[in-house]
Amino acid sequence: MLFLRKTGFWILLILANALLLWSSILMFDSSMEGLALSLIFLLFIVDFAFLHPKGYPYRYTLPALGLLLVLTVFPIYFTIKTAFTNYGTGHLLTRQQVIESLLKEYVTDENALPYDYRVFMRLENLHPTEDFLLLLERSDVFYLALKPSVKQRDSRGNVISASTSIVPFRNDQALIGDSTYTIIRSKQDPERILSVNMAGPTDARPYSFFFSFDDASTLPNQKYFISEVFAAYLEKADFLGPEEQVLRFGTRYGFRKLLESRKKYGLDTITVEQDGKVTQRVVFVNNLTNRPLEESDGFFYDTDKDGSRTIVGGYSSFVGLNNVFQMFTDSRLSIPFMKIFGWTLTWASLSVLFTFTVGLALALMLPCLTVIADVTGMLGGWAIGVTGLGINSHLYIAKSIDALVLKDIYTGLLKSFIFSILIALVSCHQGLSVSGGADAVGKATTQAVVISIVLIIVVDCLATAVIYYALPT
Repeated sequence: MLFLRKTGFWILLILANALLLWSSILMFDSSMEGLALSLIFLLFIVDFAFLHPKGYPYRYTLPALGLLLVLTVFPIYFTIKTAFTNYGTGHLLTRQQVIESLLKEYVTDENALPYDYRVFMRLENLHPTEDFLLLLERSDVFYLALKPSVKQRDSRGNVISASTSIVPFRNDQALIGDSTYTIIRSKQDPERILSVNMAGPTDARPYSFFFSFDDASTLPNQKYFISEVFAAYLEKADFLGPEEQVLRFGTRYGFRKLLESRKKYGLDTITVEQDGKVTQRVVFVNNLTNRPLEESDGFFYDTDKDGSRTIVGGYSSFVGLNNVFQMFTDSRLSIPFMKIFGWTLTWASLSVLFTFTVGLALALMLPCLTVIADVTGMLGGWAIGVTGLGINSHLYIAKSIDALVLKDIYTGLLKSFIFSILIALVSCHQGLSVSGGADAVGKATTQAVVISIVLIIVVDCLATAVIYYALPT
């Protein structure tokens, strides 16, 4: 028995360490350093409490300490940190993340002649494998593209970038490395391609025709192609042409055709003269207009020929006390701030004065709120079903009425009425029995909330058991 307890102890401790360490790594990867450091600190406390003899008394405070760090200390740290930055709707990412995003942005030539393609798959026992190739076609010229090689994946394993090269066929043959790929056509219909065979120094394998949007006989394979081939490899892939052009799937044709593309933004080095000194600086350049991007106040701006600027990316940056000064110097902020501050004080005073009255009124209104919530839920379901999913309005209403039983209605009303009575009784009892000044009022309020939550959970379980198992339908 002792052996099992020790084994269980070490397993739980190892799992706790692994969970906290893994969470910290994810937080660092998401640029949430404060939360990551909090989790690492919590990790050391956990190990100290369970491994060091002097840490034994602290074992019982670990849950409260963990919640304190995650729910109190970190929010305070994050609030203070955010106050000294330009964090906002347009400044959610880091500068490095914005740079990476701009470098991955492509522009497809929607007017260029697209490339059609067919998918050829290596089969094993008539089942598709992960080994495939593409046969591209434009202007009756065929090109070969092997399975794209993955360059980068995200934390979930999804492909971020991949690439492959396209090689033209000559006399139905294409050479890649030491391997020769040959187009096999139907003898009865030479225009119909059955497979592409690969012959190498040590290996030979056939790739059977698997899918094409232009061949109705392969449409049963469309679902597999989209989920296992396109989404997994082709969607983020760059197809490098023989003339250094890049092919990607464009917005005009979706995943049906490939279009010539190019990166919208790139890096370039410019010469800048400042204070009599000539220096080299790396800047972003719009490859379509050859104009460098402007960077200021945590934004990247793209300018057109008329000089008008367009925001293409924003990142969080340190601004010091600018937010504080702006709050008092900028009338757009100072006036609303004083109004909000005054209203906050007024609201705090009124809430303390009318706590009992408002609480009692809200408790008694729970059944009414239940009715409103039920009606709102049904109307919301009807709106989404009719407008978003295309369900017939009369059919939705008829099916809803058929599924609705009387017990569903009176159960919600009855439980809300019981909850309202519980909340009112607990609040009155705690409020009338409080003594000791303002500090005791806060403690009584906390006790009232805790007791109400516990009683609601217990009564909810009992009421559900009685209504749905003891009473007839």
